[in-house]
Amino acid sequence: MEALLDIPPHTISRARGAGNVIRKELNRRHRQWTHALRRRPASRPPVAVPVDAAEDVLEPVETLAARLTPPDGKRRTKPRPDVVLTTLQLPGGERLDPWPAQPAIAKALGISQPTVSQHQQAAIELWAALPWLRRVRDELVAILSEQGRVATAEELAAELRARHGAGDGDPADTLALALAVVRAAAEAESRKRDEDPGPDGEPPVRLAVLRRGGRVVLALENQPGSDDPTPAELADYAAALGEAAVGVAGRDPLPGRATVLRELRAVTAPEGMASMADTRLVDLAAAMGGGVAVSPRLELFPLDMDLVRALRISQYPRGCAPTPA
Repeated sequence: MEALLDIPPHTISRARGAGNVIRKELNRRHRQWTHALRRRPASRPPVAVPVDAAEDVLEPVETLAARLTPPDGKRRTKPRPDVVLTTLQLPGGERLDPWPAQPAIAKALGISQPTVSQHQQAAIELWAALPWLRRVRDELVAILSEQGRVATAEELAAELRARHGAGDGDPADTLALALAVVRAAAEAESRKRDEDPGPDGEPPVRLAVLRRGGRVVLALENQPGSDDPTPAELADYAAALGEAAVGVAGRDPLPGRATVLRELRAVTAPEGMASMADTRLVDLAAAMGGGVAVSPRLELFPLDMDLVRALRISQYPRGCAPTPA
């Protein structure tokens, strides 16, 4: 796609070896994707919503993220606003990779890692006391239960955005806001509890946050007395699916649905884990693989595929491989 957008429309119109219908379709797609991907609206200034503001049912992700945006304060404020904004990657914070770790935050802000940890813990305690965020935590647990007990942080952010809706902002920006809400909810849910919370205390920790192969993975905790796999086992399984997806997507010609499912089913699942539906299995593998996407027919393909190969594959009859030269 990027290769197509770099080609001037007039060059496509004069391309040889392609019929008029194909040239018109390529130029139509060129205009559509240029408008969607390369003409982004100007970034908006950060907005803060008081934590005690009246809550609507299923507020959009922009409002949820705004509730997490701390008011302007001094460095002695606890938690420090710059640590919160950078941790959640909200507007006004230092720009880092999604879900940055403490060392990266400390380096970006010019402070020590223990300082980052102290202010993150202070923020997490505040988040844990928010009734609206507790309902988001319940949502995340429900989504994970529906999706095989394990998912990437980006998958959960996309699902949260779909459930709550978003405004007319850039899709990448609204996904980043949804990811901020997911991180705040996950950090609050996975934090340590008092050993004896009492009758009014919170239930045991229900999910864990892990990192595998550069991906942030959320997995349900195995509760005492159950035969469910541990979060670490689920995360390792997801990582193995990602490795298999990368291998399948790198083949030429691209394997069909049957081969994709056979290769992914060959990855050993943790003991006690229920079998995933085909669509969920392929989606998780692609999400963990990085640089891999899924077609409507559950085929896996690399996102960095060059234009020539993409056009060549698009012209194959369904289920047919190319003829060797």
